[in-house]
Parts: sequence; structure tokens; C-alpha cells
Amino acid sequence: MKDKRIAIFYNLPFGGARRVVEEHVRFFSQKNSVDIYRLRLDRKKVDIYGLGEEDESHLDTMASRIFEYEDPRIDPKILRWHANFPWVRDFFRLLDLPPYYRLSRRMAADIDAGDYDYVFLHNCAFTTTPLIALFLRSPTVAYLQEFNRQLYEAPPYIRGHRLRDYRLNFPRRLCTRQLKVWDRIMMTRLTVLICNSRHSREGFFRIFGIAPDVCYPGYDPVVYWPSEGQRENLVLSVGALWGHKGHDLAVDVIGLIEETHRPRIAFCFKRGSQGTQNGLEKRAKGLGVMAEFHQGASDDEVASFYRRSKATIYLPLMEPFGLVPLESMACGTPVIGANEGGIRETVHDGETGFLVDRRPEAAAQALKQVLLNPSLAEQMGKAGAQWAASRWTWEHSLENFSEMVVKKLADKFS
Repeated sequence: MKDKRIAIFYNLPFGGARRVVEEHVRFFSQKNSVDIYRLRLDRKKVDIYGLGEEDESHLDTMASRIFEYEDPRIDPKILRWHANFPWVRDFFRLLDLPPYYRLSRRMAADIDAGDYDYVFLHNCAFTTTPLIALFLRSPTVAYLQEFNRQLYEAPPYIRGHRLRDYRLNFPRRLCTRQLKVWDRIMMTRLTVLICNSRHSREGFFRIFGIAPDVCYPGYDPVVYWPSEGQRENLVLSVGALWGHKGHDLAVDVIGLIEETHRPRIAFCFKRGSQGTQNGLEKRAKGLGVMAEFHQGASDDEVASFYRRSKATIYLPLMEPFGLVPLESMACGTPVIGANEGGIRETVHDGETGFLVDRRPEAAAQALKQVLLNPSLAEQMGKAGAQWAASRWTWEHSLENFSEMVVKKLADKFS
């Protein structure tokens, strides 16, 4: 007999946050009855959030039941076509809020009627904090990778007249005002809130006055493991092709390496804009950098790239946590990471890689040390693999998460 009845809600594209959902379903379905609640997405109409592009059938086999709801938003193809026109895009997003609000209320009523022991909530691609939390009466455990950074942080890469236009964007201002109101209410209605890093915890406290518990994500040692094989003159950059992920900086870093030992760079990603890829290709060509792009690479393929590379460059803007450094270290590959965000909590500077200012010159100096000193690279690779295996596997993460949930719920209802 199953121990508990658990409902899990998510609305996420493929990425680190979705990987956490998959691991939670896999882990908790072993001893509990797990039902999944999500939107039914048209896979021929991938939208600006990346939703609809990933097959989710492997989750279906682990869950007891799947409840899918029709996507209430305006045709995603329209949203994607207008993705480069901020006023128009944000106008459609504003129109999407009322139907998504009504759907969230209906989903919450269905979940409450299911008489679950508790409900796991994960981030939502539309509102970040899942809107369903406004209406749920069942005990809720929210594992939030981040708060809505677009609402509370200065917009990156927007300067001059574009910043003025951003501030005058009336539909965006209305969306922002409404989402902030909902955020404040939802944070008070969560039974338990857990986040993925101390960096995220500080952000939640700064904005909402709430200090959630921290449970780090993990990696799969069956997929990501070190190799003693010969490394190619290759550097890896992993993550969605969005501007804030820092792939442009990675190209600049390689361009600062002398041509005599300049490596080529490989980008592995699941989603992103064609415009970003075109920009990276143009940038690489102008700097004399050999760049290759691998979209849709499987986990095993990405792990193979880690094991073949001399280093991984990871320079996203204030990344809340980031699975890439963990996976790279697990494969024995040193990390050149930004000295900010959650990356500081996984990479040991000078031991498993280097933490640097988010500038090409600083990262290039660190990369040169790895490229020109094979013994140092080998030492860092071994230290990284040992560090990852010692406490960062999914088994370790999920056991901690399970114990944390049990304790927090017991404290709430004792």
C-alpha cells in the first residue's frame, strides 16, 4: 500500500527546474501515490516560454494519474510571432492573465477535492510563483527555484532609450503590478517554502521577508561520471540560448586566448532563440573562434561533451543555482564560473575550478591556467569529481528534501 497521496503541479519547459520536477516524481512515486497536474500543450506550437517542445511521456509512466487541462492562453504561435515586439507581446500576456487565473482556481478546486496529504508546487513558466497557490486549501510544499526576477530585478541588457521604452511599456506595468500583488498573497498561503540555494534564500527574504529552507538539487552519477581519457582542445558552454546565460561572454573569452592554443567552443542547449544563435555565430567568426552548436543533445551526449572538454565556461547573470557546474565537476571537468549567484555554493575557487568576475578578461586568465597547465587541470578535475560525488547526487538531495518536508509539515500541524 502506498504511504501518502501526493499531487504535483508544474508548468515548466525543459531545463534545470524541470529536471527537479522529474526527480521529485521519480523519488516520491516509489513509496507514494503521485498524481500530476499540468497543462495540455500543443507540441506543434512551441511558445515563447519554451513550453510544448519536450516529450513528457516518461513522467506519465511514473505517476499514478495524470490530469491535464487545456491551455487557456491566446494561440502560442501569435505570442511567438510577436516575441520581438515588447509592447505587443506584453499586451497579449496581459490578456492571458484572467483566463489563467480562472484555470488556476479550477485546478485548485480539483486538487482539494482529491483529498491529498499534501501538494508539491513547482515554478510556473507564466507567473514564476504558481498561481494555483492562491486558491489551494490543501497543505502545500512549494519548491521554488527562484522568484520572478523580471518583477524585482533591473532588466539586463536594456540601456538608454530602450530602458525608457521599457519603463513606459503600459501593458508590462499592469502585468507587473498584478503579479506582484498575487506574489505577496501566495507567499503567505504556502504551508512550506523550500528553495534551491542560499542565494535564492537571501532573495526571498529581501523581497518577501521570508527565509525558506534550502535544499540543493543534484546530479545523476549514472550519467555524469569522470573519465581518464584524452581531452580535446575543446571548451563547453551549456544552457538555453538566452542573453542572460552569458554565452556571448564565453565566445569573447575564447577570442582572448592566443591562436596557438585557442580551443574551439561547443554550445549544448535544448531551447533558445535563433537570433541569439545567429548573433553568437557572427561574434565567433569576427573573433576567429571555432564554434559549434548542438541543440537537443541528450543527457548522455552532454555528459560525453563534458568528458571530452578541457573546461566548462559558465557565466550566467546571477544564476540562482545552476546544475551545469555540478554536472561538469562530476565528469572531472574544471569550471570557469561567475563569482556570483548560486555558482559560489558549488564551485570551490582554485580547487574544482575558478570563480571569476563576469568579465571576459578575468575568465580568459583563469581558462589559460587550465589550458596551459595539464597537471592543474587534472588535479582540479579529480577534486571536482570527488566533491560532486561526496554530497551532490540526486539520492543525497532527495533524501534531504524528504526529511525536510516531513519535519516542516510536522512542525506546522503539531
